[in-house]
Amino acid sequence: MKNTLLFIVMLSLLIACAPQEAPSPPETAPEFASSEDTPESNDQPEEGLNNETSSPREVISPENTSRITQISILGKGTLNDIAWSPDGTILAFGTSAGVYLYDGHTFEALRDIKTGYSVTALAFSPAGDKLAMGSIFADVFIYHLNENSTPQKLDRRTGEHIGSITCLAFSESGNFLVSSDTYNNVRIWDLENNVETQILIGQYGSIQSVAFTQNDTAVVSVSSGQSIHSMYLWDVQSGVQLQTWEIGSDATGLSSFAMALSPNGSQLFHSKDDNSIEIIDMASGNVLMPLIYVGESPIFGLESSTSGNFLAVGNWEDEIHVWDAVSGIELSQFDGHQGRIMNIAFSPDDQLIVSSDSTGIVHIWNPNEGSIIATMDDFVESQGTMALTTDWSALATPMEINTIQLMNINAQTVLTIEGHTQIVNDVAISPDGKTLVSCSEDRTVRFWDIETGSQTNQGDFLCNALAFSPNNNLLAIKSWDGHVLLLNEETGESALLTGGLGYAWSQSDIAFSADSTMVAAGRDHQVFVWDAINQINLYALAGHTDEIYGIAFSPDNKTLASSSLDGSILLWNLETGSQIVSLKANNNGVRTLAFSPSGQLLASGGEDGCITIWDLSSMEPIRCLGGHNRWVLRVAFSPDGKQIVSGGADSTFRFWGVP
Repeated sequence: MKNTLLFIVMLSLLIACAPQEAPSPPETAPEFASSEDTPESNDQPEEGLNNETSSPREVISPENTSRITQISILGKGTLNDIAWSPDGTILAFGTSAGVYLYDGHTFEALRDIKTGYSVTALAFSPAGDKLAMGSIFADVFIYHLNENSTPQKLDRRTGEHIGSITCLAFSESGNFLVSSDTYNNVRIWDLENNVETQILIGQYGSIQSVAFTQNDTAVVSVSSGQSIHSMYLWDVQSGVQLQTWEIGSDATGLSSFAMALSPNGSQLFHSKDDNSIEIIDMASGNVLMPLIYVGESPIFGLESSTSGNFLAVGNWEDEIHVWDAVSGIELSQFDGHQGRIMNIAFSPDDQLIVSSDSTGIVHIWNPNEGSIIATMDDFVESQGTMALTTDWSALATPMEINTIQLMNINAQTVLTIEGHTQIVNDVAISPDGKTLVSCSEDRTVRFWDIETGSQTNQGDFLCNALAFSPNNNLLAIKSWDGHVLLLNEETGESALLTGGLGYAWSQSDIAFSADSTMVAAGRDHQVFVWDAINQINLYALAGHTDEIYGIAFSPDNKTLASSSLDGSILLWNLETGSQIVSLKANNNGVRTLAFSPSGQLLASGGEDGCITIWDLSSMEPIRCLGGHNRWVLRVAFSPDGKQIVSGGADSTFRFWGVP
């Protein structure tokens, strides 16, 4: 980098808006994915990304897109659930990428279970030989730990819904399993025959917990509605609803009501409007004891210990309070998390708690003292954005805890880069592979040495998108308010391309043409194209009806593609500035675009979780690659055209190709 400090004054002159957090979409299967594109069909290699048996051998073309498969996956995904084995020797973590088993004493990784689907719920059998896994597509799988075999899918005989599995619980004998889903159905499964025996329908509100009770002859489920909270008792053999109780109401209509069953179904814990907690005996329906929660923050979640003698209470202030449920005494308070509490689980002997937060950080701690035993950062969530070296040997991605991970794809090593004090918005790698640039909500743009991870320079600017020119001479820096700064790395000079344009909200990418002569970015509903050499505006392209997201130049520099929250992709003629065609991708936003090196194909990724491959000769979609269970935020073709990589809001990077 040469004289890059010269652009700091220009950076500090620009005023930018703070970003708005994007809501998570419903976790459903991609709308137009065929059955072969569902995550279950994607073969997952057991080794790293350089697995020779699954490496792509053909250049991706319109003729072979039907044979594209997921080659490998990078990242452990978004953490959804945690479970201890009954003997405490194994900790299981269910994520959007699969299941990861850790030693319950040393907390070291033991085994990865490559599922190919998002695992939303976990439960160990009483004997500890089976692990039940619920998927995002309403299926339940059984994994036999002693056999280390492929998880076996249970036969669902009723219902066509595709809601995620939310809760799982084994019977005391281990012969039956009960599950609930986001469509408020409760199913009972016969594990000797691996089939569904009953579906229990008729509950109001979101199901919070399920358990077997009364010596496995009944199932209890508890649900929370907007203002009515209920408990249901069901006969296991007939599926008949035996009893219903209203266990409280929320006069405010807020969603702060929380419930949890003890593992054996004998007790119900639930919060009340006054922030107190009631313990109800399931046999009599009597209130055993109120626990007086003194915190002012609303209760977010409850978790009972294995014995039922202890209760953990999570609140909206990222705290966890632990109570002795027998004496009613609060034992400890844990405030080690920096994000919203997502999961809480007691060890079988009640001596440890494992908990995770919205950043993906996992803490193991002593519930009697609130002291940390161990911390795991294996599941820290990535932002889903990425930058790759030109030879695709390394990938950089911002993480939720203000760090950047630089991953060596071939060696399977990770370098963590620290320095930013707030969330990192974007990263870019110079074409010569020597420099990494990052921008953050801490209003800085930082330059890093790729080999060492050390910071080499810094400028002050609230930036949300970065791009290097292919010739390695220019760096484009875009702000939330739509301003674009062009930095010449050879001379250190900078130019404001948007001078005189004023404020315009911009969440879009920024991109250079292949010959480095043009740069483009979105401003509100328009796409602006500039001459990068003479620093003048060439076009202001109007056609989208909502915010611009994706920007991509064709390899021959003749066409520009843009995508938007309006669900469309527009192709533009760069010689005339006229619109060539409008492609309707879906009813949701299209977040990212990439041309294939041949220019024959366009890949798009969006809020439906699908990577759509477009044939540009027919202007038709010819394949949907389903795998991500949340938004696809980045997509790119490899320089040789043999691979596609996609980055998702599910904290995974998936590599695709024709084996």
